[in-house]
Amino acid sequence: MLSHSVYVGGINNLSDARYAAGMFVDQIGIPVGGDQGISLNKFTELTQWLSGVNIVAQLHGIPDFSLDSLSASAFEVADKALFLWVKQNSDLPVGWRGPLHQVQDVPEDVAFHVVEGATLHDIEKYPQVYWEISEELLQQRVWEKFPGMKLALQGGNEQRPGFSDFGDLKDILEALELD
Repeated sequence: MLSHSVYVGGINNLSDARYAAGMFVDQIGIPVGGDQGISLNKFTELTQWLSGVNIVAQLHGIPDFSLDSLSASAFEVADKALFLWVKQNSDLPVGWRGPLHQVQDVPEDVAFHVVEGATLHDIEKYPQVYWEISEELLQQRVWEKFPGMKLALQGGNEQRPGFSDFGDLKDILEALELD
């Protein structure tokens, strides 16, 4: 079990997905569709191996497949038009990802919010959002200064199929692990 609520996005391989799920993160975000995401088939393959974790389909544009074909429990977007489109085409919760300066532009009915590019000073202002952990925040071990904060981490790429060093993801999750 982890001491903080954790969302790991950018998962594009089974090694990172299974590691994050095994560390009991709350949500795993998998980019799907478009130029920045994996294929619908790979998304399905990944999610079939996971249980006990909420799967978030990270959308960067309107996909060329039905939202119903995704075995997700929520969506994540970074665009208001896409947010509205997903809300019209699915009953699942929709989260938002974006920089701190967009906080005022985030729709009121988002299910969760991931803030990118924050500093230590910013965290006190918005305790209810997931904070993406930058190198600066990692070095400061920010989770020790804010016991109730929510953390957003990023998965990495496998060096080869079935092999990943997990990078900062492993270090942070192990630091958050409760005995």
